[in-house]
Amino acid sequence: MALYEGRHQVRETFGPVVYARILGVLDRVVPGVALYGALSLLTLFGALMTLPGLRGRASWWAAALVVVLAASPTLVLFQGIVWKDVLFANFVVAGFVCVAHAVLGWSRVRRRWLQLLVSAVLFALAMSIRQNGLVMVVGAAASLGLAIQPARGVRTAWAWGLGWLAMVILLAGLAGHLAHPRAAGADKAFATGLRILQHYDVVAVAARDPATDLAVIAAAMPQAAALIKAQAASVYSPERIDFFDRSQELGPALWKTPASVMRAQWLEVVQHQTGAYLAHRWDAFVWVFFTPEPERCLPIFVGVTGPAEKLAGLDLAARLSPKDLALGRYAPAYLGTPAYSHAFFAILALVVAALLLVRREPPDVVVAGLLLSSLAFAASFFAISIACDCRYLYALDLAAVVGALYLALDPPRFGAPGGAKT
Repeated sequence: MALYEGRHQVRETFGPVVYARILGVLDRVVPGVALYGALSLLTLFGALMTLPGLRGRASWWAAALVVVLAASPTLVLFQGIVWKDVLFANFVVAGFVCVAHAVLGWSRVRRRWLQLLVSAVLFALAMSIRQNGLVMVVGAAASLGLAIQPARGVRTAWAWGLGWLAMVILLAGLAGHLAHPRAAGADKAFATGLRILQHYDVVAVAARDPATDLAVIAAAMPQAAALIKAQAASVYSPERIDFFDRSQELGPALWKTPASVMRAQWLEVVQHQTGAYLAHRWDAFVWVFFTPEPERCLPIFVGVTGPAEKLAGLDLAARLSPKDLALGRYAPAYLGTPAYSHAFFAILALVVAALLLVRREPPDVVVAGLLLSSLAFAASFFAISIACDCRYLYALDLAAVVGALYLALDPPRFGAPGGAKT
């Protein structure tokens, strides 16, 4: 759908317009997503190839880890899927690596400015692709300030951090403006996404507590309020919002409710049905973070698929080739292992971040910032999760992998005099 929007310069979904434009621009050079896939991979693996330059060495621990990672779905499967979540994760990782190089070689002024500019562009695109990615942008700005603070002083360090943050936000605004098709009218993606979240939360609370007061909706749309109360329990699931489709009447009733009314009802629920709201939010977060049944959270995608009319409009055909089938048989072997466990990657991120912050060299601070920011990014889904899809927290998984690889390149030697390398 994003490729279709990018090629034809239309807006038919509430997906990120910048992502559609990236696909569309590259599609003009090489029709399809081959060039996109190549550049997405280059963004990640190009950043990984520069990691040894941050440490000046590469241990055999890193070589062994690379062998393990080379066979994992984190790099083998997900990196081949045309998903905004994958591109977001790649941009974020590459952005943090650029910042790490900048703080390491701070005295090389021209190179530092170039690295910070590239990182700002990467983060601006990432934030435009995933709006809660702002959490990681703030984390990168804080990492920049903390990394240079010991040598530059508090005021100078935070001036750089805040100045860089302002540049990212300005670039993100510019990217959104330039990417939006002029004939499409005002972009309603954020408002639509927020409205869907409000639908989910209101119905969820009504499902959990039949006595939920829906007086705000009832005053404007009494039939809609009655329908929510009658059907909420049968359509709600903390696994995903998609089960609303079980009812042919509920969806239209929700969307016919004025936006101001739905927003007011949602606020009323959050403020006065707080217990039920938090219980629902926790259950939804358990599904997206712990994925108790990972096979239900869309962990594997292969082939080419989409609505028939969109495929025709892109001159594409649905495909499930022998290679796709082989990959589809390979990936399930990892289900139930740490390779598909966001909780495992979260623990790994915490451990690696702690070790790096003990050593606390400037690049260590930035890589620790990547790991802690990815944890904060994952935590943000407590408030916004509407489905347990594994892709949503791919940035956490990838950040943990990159952090572990960085640490393995030059493991801390805390016993060496002055922290010197041996």
